[in-house]
Parts: sequence; C-alpha cells; structure tokens
Amino acid sequence: MSRSKDGSDNKEIINETEEGYNADRLMSMYENLTAPKDKKEENDDDKHLHNLFPEDLPSGWRMTSDFKERLEESKRKHQWEKVDYIRSDGTMKKKSRGWCIEKGYEEVREGLWAGSWFDDMEEEKRPGPRTIEKGTKPPRGNWELSGLMGEEDPDTFQSIVEFKMEANSAFAGRQYEDACGLYDKALKLCLSPEKACVMPCDQLEEKMKIHSNKAECLLRLKKYEDAARAANEALLLDSSNDKSRFRRGKATFMAAEKVHDAFGLGHARDDLDIIVKNESEGMEDAKKWIAKIMAVEKRDFLYQNTC
Repeated sequence: MSRSKDGSDNKEIINETEEGYNADRLMSMYENLTAPKDKKEENDDDKHLHNLFPEDLPSGWRMTSDFKERLEESKRKHQWEKVDYIRSDGTMKKKSRGWCIEKGYEEVREGLWAGSWFDDMEEEKRPGPRTIEKGTKPPRGNWELSGLMGEEDPDTFQSIVEFKMEANSAFAGRQYEDACGLYDKALKLCLSPEKACVMPCDQLEEKMKIHSNKAECLLRLKKYEDAARAANEALLLDSSNDKSRFRRGKATFMAAEKVHDAFGLGHARDDLDIIVKNESEGMEDAKKWIAKIMAVEKRDFLYQNTC
C-alpha cells in the first residue's frame, strides 16, 4: 500500500500497475537501501572493530564505504559503553568510556577507570591493585590479522576485467541484456563482501564500476527496482561515487512514480539533492530530475485531494 509522507494510507491510489510494480514491494526495497544503523542486522564481530585504525592500512588498500560506516559505528559504541569509574573517596559510578578519556582518566583494571589518585588510595577503599600498567595505551589492531582484507588473485582479477570490458562493448552496441549477463559473470568471480571489507584500491574501483554499469543497463531495460539495487551495491563500495548515486536516484524515481509512492519519491530526491550539493559533474541533470520529482509530487498531491 502506498503511504503519504505523514504515514497515512492512500487507499485510493493504485497499488499495482500493469508493469507489475507494487508499492509494498517498493517500500521494502527502500528500507533495505536506507535502513538506519540500529535496524540493520548487527554483526557480533563489529564490537571488536574499535581498535582498528584507517591510518594503519597498508598502502594501496581501501575500506568499502559500507565497512567504513560499520567501523565508525563500532568506535562510537565503544566510546559510549558504560564502565566503572572510582572516585578518590572509593565510591563507584557508571560513566561512559569517552567521558573518562575526555577527563584524562585511565583504565587501571579491566573495565575500571580512575584518576591519578588511584595508586595513593587507602587499601580498604581500593578494589584491588592496579593490573594495567600506568601509561599503557590501548592495543591497536592488526589489519593483516583481522580477516577483513580480501584480494583477488591476479588471474581471477584479469578475468573480471575482461568480462567487464566485454559487457561494456555489449552496452555500447545496445545489447543491454547481454551486457547485464556479462556483468553478472564478472561479479560471480568476485570475493563476497564479507571476505573483502578492505580491498586493493584498483579492485574496489573495478567492482564498483561493474555494479554501477549494470545499474545503467537495467535502467535502459526499464527494470527500475533491480537498477536501484545494483546502484546501491556500487554505493556500498564507494559512497562518494555520484554517478552511481544519480543512477539510484533515477531508478528509485521511476519505480516510485509508477505507483504514486511519495516515500520513494523522497528517497530519489535525497540522492539527487546530494549530487547538487556536491556540485558534481551531473549536477545540471540532477536539477532536471529534481524538477520532474517536484512535478510528480504536485500532481499526486492534487490527485489525492480531489479523489
């Protein structure tokens, strides 16, 4: 069922068109593409990511945008995690780890933080001796031992590039179905995202381009939901790629427009607004598509208020 921006049901609006687009199905797609962090499936391993630092990555390697977001979220949660803080009088209180660090306190025992007074406290007030040496810095993780780095072997990567080039040639010849099939063959050779959260820069860029080019093929074939998903996969690899964002915005608009879905139109406009804000190469085209979205939103508003 299509929903308006205020969340009310628009029962009068067409739920499904002859092309087979369904508003409920589109709603599910948008939730998957833009799910808030707290609604995404949590990975138990993420809690251990906080001691990995981007500046420690080997030269020529790069995190996917999706993993970078996971890493940053892990660090935020680690900072906000509650720990025991002992005052100079021996009383204890729960404080966030970030608060302790900001105050200049240090961890004296696992999960226990205090100020410089800890070593001078009377024994009856102190919960045991210090077990973490004064001035000890938290350990830094080792990327190479993390199991997060994935690199295609040279022969496989060469095959991936060859399939991509064949697909590009098919696309140039307007053989869009063939091009999609060849892009899929390239992607099947790639390591899974779980095994390649960090990749050599050239391999990440090639994989991102394959997803993005596939999105353009699907747009030409008018398979808009699939196009939005393919563009989203490209953005999970590199969220700064505005060409992929433009394709996702167009695909989302075309899918949502068919079922008068205001929620989807809003997501499409969000993508295109970012392109305009970034003053990217496709900025003028993005402005034209934003104008189309505004016209459709106005049309649908009038339709809902006259039925």
